[in-house]
Amino acid sequence: MTRNKKLSLGEYWSRDKLLRSDIFGEIMPRDRYFKLLSMLHFNQNITSTNDKLYKIRNVIDMLRKNFSKSFYPYQKLCIDESLLLYKGRLSFKQYIPSKRSRFGIKSFILCDCRTGYIQDLIVYAGSSTMINSQNKKIGKSGAIVEALMAPYLGKGHTVFLDNWYSNMVLSTINSTRKSLKWYRKYFFHLLDICVWNAYCLYKHNTRKPISMAKFHLNLIRQILQKYRMNMSYHHQKSKNNPLRLIERHFPSLYKPQRKNRNRRCVVCTANDKRRESRYECKDCNVGLCVEPCFRIYHTELQY
Repeated sequence: MTRNKKLSLGEYWSRDKLLRSDIFGEIMPRDRYFKLLSMLHFNQNITSTNDKLYKIRNVIDMLRKNFSKSFYPYQKLCIDESLLLYKGRLSFKQYIPSKRSRFGIKSFILCDCRTGYIQDLIVYAGSSTMINSQNKKIGKSGAIVEALMAPYLGKGHTVFLDNWYSNMVLSTINSTRKSLKWYRKYFFHLLDICVWNAYCLYKHNTRKPISMAKFHLNLIRQILQKYRMNMSYHHQKSKNNPLRLIERHFPSLYKPQRKNRNRRCVVCTANDKRRESRYECKDCNVGLCVEPCFRIYHTELQY
């Protein structure tokens, strides 16, 4: 989907000749994709925890460990901040006017200057960010540098920083020059980082000149070749009417299992509208507005 941008997720399965991209429907039905996306979680739902990143902490820790194990950097390293665009409600959302995104989730990135490989990262979660330093004189910015550089201190590396991280106590020579759920969005951001690191390692190990765009497409083709579903099965299935169109369905009042009293309407969501309803179709297990979405969902092939 990163190579084929559309205005809404539902458009990837559209049958409109101006919008259609057959590959998405061949790999996975739309309803299955939305169901898997709604159930995409990386940790238990805990109401009380001091770690604001607990929703995705396990994934972050695993990738940080693998990034470090997969490649040892050259002499020159650099540290900078990255801002992932996110405008939803989030307690540690940052506002940086100088960045293109301005609002989002901030991360501190350690990169190898020679290959561009992302060696490590720290997600900034406000004052609760878990950065421990025994040297209180270096401050928060110095503690970030110390944490990212911990495995490489005293091994002859040179680290390049901007003035925000620089500190007379930290440095030897100081330069004089002047909402999608947040954890799901950050997970996809981590996947992009994994793809980027794979590209950097491929170029470094093979010495073959290849663009990121071409590498990305080749990677997608390899993944699809490995996990592709039976094409004829989906072609045959698409000719038949879905069960939601041929069975008898009736709206029923949603009985919440958790705090949420309403369910998100799937028809409104498919049309890029955020609306919730107290009614659902129990047979289809989806939330629907009584009028007109319930009728549309059970009578139209493409809504």
